[in-house]
Amino acid sequence: MRFSIFSSALLLTSAAIAADVTYYESAPEPSVHVPSYVWTGGYIGLNAGYGGGKANHVSTYDPYWTDPNPAPPATDLPSITQFVAMPEPTTVRNSMTGSGFVGGAQAGYNWQAGSFVYGIETDIQLSGVEAVHSYYDGWEEYEAGSRIKWFGTTRARLGFLPTDRLLAYATAGGAYGSLELDPEGDRISKTRTGWTVGAGFEFALDEHWSLKSEYLYTDLGKIKLQSGPNTYESDFNFHTVRAGVNYRF
Repeated sequence: MRFSIFSSALLLTSAAIAADVTYYESAPEPSVHVPSYVWTGGYIGLNAGYGGGKANHVSTYDPYWTDPNPAPPATDLPSITQFVAMPEPTTVRNSMTGSGFVGGAQAGYNWQAGSFVYGIETDIQLSGVEAVHSYYDGWEEYEAGSRIKWFGTTRARLGFLPTDRLLAYATAGGAYGSLELDPEGDRISKTRTGWTVGAGFEFALDEHWSLKSEYLYTDLGKIKLQSGPNTYESDFNFHTVRAGVNYRF
């Protein structure tokens, strides 16, 4: 009897204590996004594509031009005095469009800050971009025009990550290259410097490999050639669209 009363009292006390107990559940921890790909690091790669643009040519004839290193006059010829009317100076301007394949290699380094990626890249390209035409002067056939033999760029890149593996970027920097001018068989090549600007996309396939597609506009400045009384000037600003692959390490 006493045991039964004690047991009942114990059960009632336990139920009362349980009724006063409040249970608290811990708040869930905020989820932290861990990117599936990290862009920070160096890379090297190859690219190929197509380029084209407009070459502007200006040729000037100066009848008052004098040779800075004239040949000595012949002494065994009779002296003849002639009065010849001097022609007027003339300037001829023309433009030609040209195109060709390009291909080369690139290397660079990226730094990632959240959804933004910034870095530097340099590349060197072989070029078949040319704007030339053939003409016949009555004696022989000439090929005149301008060519981009090779060029390179060193650029800053600033990009945004729509997804962890897709980088969209803008790029700008300096450019240099060999601009060749061939007005009438007097071919001259000079290394010129200029600037370039563009944009592109890059997609990471895995930890090391990525694919890229890029557009650039490049201006290498002007080239000038003096051939007797004729002066030739040319500039060849061109666009390139290329695709490539990078290996990250």
